[in-house]
Amino acid sequence: MSSTTTTAEKASSDEPVASLPSGDPIDSSSAPMASSSSSPSSTTPSPGKKAVPITTLLTTAPSSIDAFLARLHRIASSRSGADVVLLFLTYATRLSADLLETGSRAALRNSANKLVAVALQLPPAAAVTFASSAPIASPVIGIALKAAARLKAASATLSEVRTFGRLWGLLGLYFAAKKLVLSRVAAAAAAAAKDPEKKTTAATNDSAESRFDTIVAALQLLSLISFQAAENVAYLSSRKILGFSPATQGKLARWSVRSWAAYIGMELGRLLVERQRRVGKSTAAKDAEWSAAWKRDFFRNLAWSPITVHWSVDNGPLSDLAISLLAFYPAASQMRELWLANA
Repeated sequence: MSSTTTTAEKASSDEPVASLPSGDPIDSSSAPMASSSSSPSSTTPSPGKKAVPITTLLTTAPSSIDAFLARLHRIASSRSGADVVLLFLTYATRLSADLLETGSRAALRNSANKLVAVALQLPPAAAVTFASSAPIASPVIGIALKAAARLKAASATLSEVRTFGRLWGLLGLYFAAKKLVLSRVAAAAAAAAKDPEKKTTAATNDSAESRFDTIVAALQLLSLISFQAAENVAYLSSRKILGFSPATQGKLARWSVRSWAAYIGMELGRLLVERQRRVGKSTAAKDAEWSAAWKRDFFRNLAWSPITVHWSVDNGPLSDLAISLLAFYPAASQMRELWLANA
């Protein structure tokens, strides 16, 4: 949803005003795309190049760090850019925690199974002594589990920061809806001013496409309003600012995710329709650029879709690790695109 302007984005102002849980702006212009991708550089230096001395690397390190920080500052200076950075950090820490926890628990089970196998081969008295003195797990496993717990706490904090930042989302959605209505009124006035005798088949098709786009944009806006309103009330109630009970908060949170799932489903459908329309309408070069942007948008939304379904039902089918893996793909993809755009 970030490279090509979505239907909801087309119906909004040029400044980002809020973000979805996916990190995609609800209302913003697309970030500049990297025009080309370079092939991976070889790890073996070419015969004509000399190895860079370590002293040179140490000398240039401060300027490289400064350039990195300046680039990061440019990215995080905008609201939508900061949300993408937070999204990436949220799921990078969560994925790291889940990988550490999964690996540690597997190692712990393996260690326990080996100890049990050894103990079963010993005489009863020796088995009791062995079981009481033998270490159940390596200290490294304990360190890994503690690190996983801290990373999960960091991920939860980052997620809450993003939720707080979305509290203003309804304001942006109001202006998005206003722009959609005004654009349709202007289009209707322009169509009425034309000579009905000059109406062509192409114009009729364009009108049908325009109506379809308007309906999809309106439905997406309604789903976003539902998502944002429910999330805001649930979050403010969890902080005792509003008085809704925990049970009601849970229902509101579930409704918020279902509204987000509806938006994702409509966006996937809109992208498929857009691809169908583009067939045979552009030059090969433009099609290649557009196709790359389309694939990015489509697969990002596709990655979010099972997560939204999982959170929309009780006891969803996905594991924590599966959620982290799926969410990390669009998070890393958006971060990479934003990083390249701010080179």
